[in-house]
Amino acid sequence: MGLIALRHYLNPWDAELARGMLDSAGIEAVVFDQNTVYMNWLYSNAIGGVRLMVHEEDLAEAAELLGEADFARPHCPKCGSADIEAKAPGGIFAFLSTILLGIPHFFISKKAHCKRCGHEFSTNK
Repeated sequence: MGLIALRHYLNPWDAELARGMLDSAGIEAVVFDQNTVYMNWLYSNAIGGVRLMVHEEDLAEAAELLGEADFARPHCPKCGSADIEAKAPGGIFAFLSTILLGIPHFFISKKAHCKRCGHEFSTNK
């Protein structure tokens, strides 16, 4: 009856949104590592993102609920994979935003790269 990771999110607010959705359906969920990511954005990829944890017996129902409302992260339009990464803007803008302002490049970037098939696409909707 332990906790198990249901999903991993790049940012804490998506994880909290999913947690709220599960809580409203009566499924207890906990978000792990959100404070680490709030303190330093650059750690998100290093620690595997923010984890949404649920009890093992609720795993199937929670996955079904979140599968119907997949707002977590974009998927590759070519192969459907969720294993994507933001494509960093280059030059002085990326340096200033990441180092001096503390705003990571993946927050600003609107382009993505699929790690599975290599397709590059825009995340703008």
